[in-house]
Amino acid sequence: DVRLLGAARARPGGARVLYGSAEQIPLPEASVDVVHARFAYFFPHPRWDVRPGLDEVARVLRPGGALVVIDNDTERGQFAELLRASTNAAAQGQDTYAREWWAGVGAQTREVMSSWTFDSRADLEAVLRLEFERGVADAWLAEHPATTSLSYGYLLHVWR
Repeated sequence: DVRLLGAARARPGGARVLYGSAEQIPLPEASVDVVHARFAYFFPHPRWDVRPGLDEVARVLRPGGALVVIDNDTERGQFAELLRASTNAAAQGQDTYAREWWAGVGAQTREVMSSWTFDSRADLEAVLRLEFERGVADAWLAEHPATTSLSYGYLLHVWR
């Protein structure tokens, strides 16, 4: 979002902030060792093609470089159950399509099981209602009345 550039540039540390997109990275060819994407753009889905972004990453990576993508695991963990129940999360994929797509382009995928643990039930409820439509969150919360945590699987896709 171009409106956030000023705030990003004002942060301490002196990092150079550039404006671009996955399809148009404002860097020269073969100029970086690692590109990292976290829950953004690289949600392969039958309805849209993320290959243009992958091609652009290939352009800016140095030989031997890697794209590292962190993605939700739609198969393992309680968070995955919520994703599968959520119509709003359908854009992220609710099946194995993304995992298969990454394998098809030669990425290695590592499964990581984690958890979200909250100090209070109210904190858990607030986050789940932020992440998911209220009916989905409320149904899950009713099934797990005493919990303040949930299991969360994610996938690390590494493409070279």
